[in-house]
Amino acid sequence: MEVDSSMLIEGRVVLNSTIHNRGLGTLVFLPWGSPFESSVTAPFLKVKVRKVNGLYDVPYEGMLVKRRAPQAEDFLELEAGSSYKRSLDITKSYTFCPGQTYILEYQGPLYSLDFTELLVSGEIVEFSTHEAFPPCGQTE
Repeated sequence: MEVDSSMLIEGRVVLNSTIHNRGLGTLVFLPWGSPFESSVTAPFLKVKVRKVNGLYDVPYEGMLVKRRAPQAEDFLELEAGSSYKRSLDITKSYTFCPGQTYILEYQGPLYSLDFTELLVSGEIVEFSTHEAFPPCGQTE
């Protein structure tokens, strides 16, 4: 995962995520509630803001989607040795204030076709917001 720095200047937090299939077979996974979906539908990230006196959780404010049971066409297939990339705007899912430092961590999980939880190693992403973000209320 990485945050698109050019979008920060516009007051947007766009997350660029890549999943690599390092296995020998095809990886089939459900993108729902992950950075590989077309919109944010669940709190798949742990977001913290760095303040002088510590780190504070930033609550999820995005939509929550209730869905039918997934069908075969809802899953993505990733051949062995290949990668899948997706950009996702998370700006409206959390409150991002101007001139702050944020830390994002993927909290998953991803599920396979048989609903086995897939091991996903995510990195922690740290970035600072630009002054283009809307002002936020006073915080502690």
